[in-house]
Amino acid sequence: MPYESGLIIPQWRTEQILRARLAEFGVTVEQATAVTGFSQPPDRVEVTLGTGEQVASGYLVGSDGGRSTIRKALGVRFDGDSGEQGMVLGDVAVEGLAPDRWYQ
Repeated sequence: MPYESGLIIPQWRTEQILRARLAEFGVTVEQATAVTGFSQPPDRVEVTLGTGEQVASGYLVGSDGGRSTIRKALGVRFDGDSGEQGMVLGDVAVEGLAPDRWYQ
């Protein structure tokens, strides 16, 4: 690799950092909450949740993956596929590798 070291931050930690920063602005992140519809009046976004509750906000962020309800409703394409992916990460000792390098 052309870099001296790699940095791997797990998704749960990235989300934790982002939620903490948003909380500083008084923003809460709703998890495991289905969006069944939304509309966009000029001054806000009105969202209908799976519970039937309706909420209004200045913004609606769809971060619900490849099958995003919000992305589909807006007609935004999703190129590629969201098939299964796998990764194995291990800390191992291997003879003959330089200890001051990052290997992938």
